[in-house]
Amino acid sequence: APPALTIEHIEVRYSAAGLWNGFLDELLVSGLRLRGSLGDDGLSLGALDVLLEGDAEGDSEGVAGLPARRIAVADARVELETPDGAVSLPFQVAVDDRGDGTLEGEASFELLHPQAEASGHASITGAPDDFEGTLQIQGSPLQTPALRIDSVLRAEATFRLRAGDLDVQVELPPVSVTAE
Repeated sequence: APPALTIEHIEVRYSAAGLWNGFLDELLVSGLRLRGSLGDDGLSLGALDVLLEGDAEGDSEGVAGLPARRIAVADARVELETPDGAVSLPFQVAVDDRGDGTLEGEASFELLHPQAEASGHASITGAPDDFEGTLQIQGSPLQTPALRIDSVLRAEATFRLRAGDLDVQVELPPVSVTAE
């Protein structure tokens, strides 16, 4: 089986002042490939499954600070095997640490599947545990053995995480759905 995670190129940019203060200036990653499966037992990333789990009590460590003022991932792709066929998710993402405890980031992605395709853009701003953002998605018509959606899917959402509570508001225009 191919490895669950490969990275083609990592570039680290640093300055004496950044290193003195305990961070890198930039961490640039390209050619990231993540492979896994999504089935009845949930998401599996093979040898990386331990990263999805918490400790023995079920707790995870929480979000640590970024190791660099800017982290950018380009030419990345997640490949998932599902019971309904392979899903490919090409994406790119960049997150900037503003130096005052806030982060600002943007991501763009595509979702490619034999039954449908979608693309989108997301942006966030705020602290790791207190942020807000937007998400825009546009998808192709969908046809499965049990369902058909003839119109292009468009959705916009805003989201906010405050004190552990996630608030999401989605705007979804009417879509024609036909049960087969």
